[in-house]
Formats: sequence, structure tokens, C-alpha cells
Amino acid sequence: MRPEFPAGARVGVYGGSFDPIHVGHIEPAMAALEVARLDQVVLLPTAFPPHKDGVRQADAPLRLEMAQLAVAEIEGLLVLDDEITDERVFTVDTLRALSVESPLVEFVLIIGADSYQDLAKWKEWEAIVAGWDIAVLARPGWSLEQEALPRAVQAVLTQHPERQHLLLTEPNCDISSTEIRRRLAAGEPVPPEWVSAPVLSFIETHALYGPAAVQTASCGTAAVQTTSESTLNTTPAAADRTDTESVRKEEAKPTLAPLPPEVALAARTALDKQAVDLRVLQVGEVCGFADYFIVCSGNSDRQVDAISKGIQRALRDVGERALHVEGERRGNWILVDYGHLIVHVFDPQTRDFYRLERLWDDAPRVPRSLYAEEPPRPDAPTGGAANPDAANPDAANLDEASLDNGAESGAAPQAQ
Repeated sequence: MRPEFPAGARVGVYGGSFDPIHVGHIEPAMAALEVARLDQVVLLPTAFPPHKDGVRQADAPLRLEMAQLAVAEIEGLLVLDDEITDERVFTVDTLRALSVESPLVEFVLIIGADSYQDLAKWKEWEAIVAGWDIAVLARPGWSLEQEALPRAVQAVLTQHPERQHLLLTEPNCDISSTEIRRRLAAGEPVPPEWVSAPVLSFIETHALYGPAAVQTASCGTAAVQTTSESTLNTTPAAADRTDTESVRKEEAKPTLAPLPPEVALAARTALDKQAVDLRVLQVGEVCGFADYFIVCSGNSDRQVDAISKGIQRALRDVGERALHVEGERRGNWILVDYGHLIVHVFDPQTRDFYRLERLWDDAPRVPRSLYAEEPPRPDAPTGGAANPDAANPDAANLDEASLDNGAESGAAPQAQ
């Protein structure tokens, strides 16, 4: 039965993959209850974590059940299934839905310091900063200072002084779901201080993450126990960070798949608009929300806009409509999301600041020869003049309303 929050309550919203849930999730949630003066914290396991790399070992319903087991005896914590759906759900959508359902409740977003510093990459991050308080959990190796935020986030936060960003320095739990999964897969014992006995029993019963017989090393207590600082500091990764980078770098990069024609068309169109330093990355095997990224630059905000609109027009002509477009008003970074393809068009300064390609340096780069030359089109006239827009990228500006009408408000990535 879905709980009803009392009017005037402050409720923390804490989403994640929880794969599996462990004390590094529970203790910070309990700390947020006290420090942020919350009445409750709701944990929301998500079926498709948008900011993660897609490496998931347990199905969403199983992760939901583990979370329910973990908080069953803990006052103030509860689990909701709002994000266990067949479609990707983003944080801003969840916050809006909860606020509409319970308009007299004040919801507070709870995120880790790592996600906090990447906030400008989230879908509709400006709406999140303007609409809800944020409680930031400590993560080993990540700064909690607001000065570490991207300048754009600092600017929006300054415009909304009524909003609080609460920085929780304790507990700084250095426990990782990745390490827990590794131990289980190797048949190694998982310390009982890391994962509660009911959750470990559930993992063993369902043969999750590794051998059917999980070694649990004397798990005698059913409640989540407080972890000592000395024990926490011996583990290698931050809470709930699926840190697969070291593993991936030891493996060969995925082989290139045949380039879809619409991806090649988008890249060629960007080149026609004089895009600078264009890169096509095959990211399907290293991220969970797209198959291809196109990253390029324009030398001015006008050219950035021209490149974006040119791509939208070219793909619309072949039946591909954008699900979501962000950044057209600012002009320094426009994101066009087609689901399987995401296009990022930057001005040089913004691209250099974010260095987006570094996040996906394990993804194969598609050779220019696979998209630079357009294949013959049966209906194309022969011997015609070159595209006049190529010499003048600003000439490609379209009526913005005509493009926006074809872009539904949908899922855009937050680089999970």
C-alpha cells in the first residue's frame, strides 16, 4: 500500500541502482534524516539508471525487493517502486510526480557528491536547482564545496536563494556495490557489516551475482549494523558507484558495428555546417542510454545553433524526430536526443570546460571515412551546385517553432 505523507512533511528522495543495497546507502540516508531535518527518506530503485554505464547484474524487481528487505526494520526509511518501469525515468520527472501527488509535502533530493558535481549534465537540471532543496552525501575523493560546481549551476543557485544545498560530511562510507558483486562472483565472503543478513540471504536464494552458495561469513544479525570507520576505509570504491573503468581499460575496446545511416547523415550534416573537431563515438557497450554520440563544435553560438538545426532538419526529412532538445536558448551547448543517438554541439570554451569525450574514452571512435562521403541517392540531381549552407552555416537557421514541434519532451541523458 502506498504511504500518504502528512501535510507539511519534509521527505528525502534518494534514487539509485542499489545493486545490491548496502550499508553505504543506508547510513547516509539515516544521516540525512537528522541533518536535513527530514521526516522520512524514500529510496527509489531505478530500472534504468540514466547516469550509469548500464552494467547491471540483478533485474529491477529483485533490486526493489532487496531494498525493501534492507529497510524493513529501520524507522524513517521506506522504498517506493515509482522508477521500476519499462521506460527510463529521470529524477526531475520523479520529483515533479511526487510533488503533484503530494503538493503539501516538501521533497528534498538526496544525491552523492559525485552526482552533485555532474548536476549540469542532468535532464532539466535548472528546474531541479530552482524547485527543490538538495542534500549532498559525502563520497570519498569528491569535494563537497559548492565552489566545485560548474559555473552554470552556481549561477542558477544564486538566482534562487530560497533553495538550500545541504552538505553532509558524515558518514563518508567507502563501500561499493561493485566490490560486493566482485566478492560474490568470486565466492569470497562479504563482511556482515556491509550488507544486512536478509539481503545476503535473498542474494543466496536467488543465486545473484555469482555462485549459488554465497559465503556470508557469520551473518548473525538481521538489522543493518553501524560500520566502523576503520572497516569502511579499507574498501576500494565509493558508495554505489559502478566503477568499471579499471576493468574496461584492461579489455579491448568493442569492435565497430555497421554505422546506421541516420548517424552517418547527422555527422555529414554537421560537417556541411562547418562543424569543428567532429567525433562519432560508438558508446552502446560502455553506456546504458544510447548507441552513438556525435560531439562537435561551432565557432560561435550562431553556428552551434545552425549545426543543431541542420541536423534536426536532415534527420526529420528521413523520418527521425528528436525526442528532446536542450540548450537552444543558451546556445553554448545544444543537446539533441534521438534515443539511440545523442548529438552534442558545443562552442569551443564550453567543450573544453566539460571535456565530454573523456567520459567515454573507452568507446570506439568511428572513422571519418564511414560517414564523410554521402552515398548516391536515387532522387538526387546530378551535377547540381554544392550546398550553399556549407559556406554560410548561419543560413541554415530554421524557424525554431517548426523544429520544437517535432521534438517531444522526453529522455535526455545526464552523463546517469
